Amino acid sequence: MEQMRFKHTDRPGFLFGIIDFLTAGLFFLFYMPLSGLQDELDYILGRRTQRYWVAYLLGIPTLFIYPLIWMARIAEELKAKAIELGVDGPYTSWWHMFGWNTLGVLFLGPGIATGRFFSTLNKVERKIDSNNYMENEMKFCQSCGMPLTEELLGTNADGSKNEDYCIYCYKDGKFTMDCTMDQMIEQCAQFVDEVNKNLPKPITKEEYIAQMKMYFPQLKRWR
Repeated sequence: MEQMRFKHTDRPGFLFGIIDFLTAGLFFLFYMPLSGLQDELDYILGRRTQRYWVAYLLGIPTLFIYPLIWMARIAEELKAKAIELGVDGPYTSWWHMFGWNTLGVLFLGPGIATGRFFSTLNKVERKIDSNNYMENEMKFCQSCGMPLTEELLGTNADGSKNEDYCIYCYKDGKFTMDCTMDQMIEQCAQFVDEVNKNLPKPITKEEYIAQMKMYFPQLKRWR
């Protein structure tokens, strides 16, 4: 599937929820297709979701319970995707969406439920955008995973720059260390304090090692 770049990652969910409630669902009937929201959900969830206008029409004979259940199911799938991506909560969920839109309807429930839904969606979209940028724009050493800049590029035997490896791993056309992947991971784990300086939430050495064990097999040297 072709990568999608999300343009709207700060949608005001609470406001949307109140407007949709006051318009009996007509707001999302038009907003879903016109803003591209339905296509974004399809991309994030990895499947073609039922069109909202179909759910809306099925809601007419069911006192609009059907589109509410439709939205609750989407919310639960979105929660699972957020957890998979490592996005921090609180998350939307089936019960949060359904409960606030029914039991909490007199307490601004639709706004609260939709606010949580879009809060989760906004964070998921920003995370996917960030991951896509890292994958497509930033280059990493294919030995140790270090972000590569022009100054940190390794060198080939003829002195030219090597685009795959950093100067610490590859110099003059050969690797500077003859080691296994696990040995490289142990070597890199010594620098966890430096890594934490660029992270919003520090990780332990053990967590860093676990992450590298998942990431390193994707690098060119260890495939």
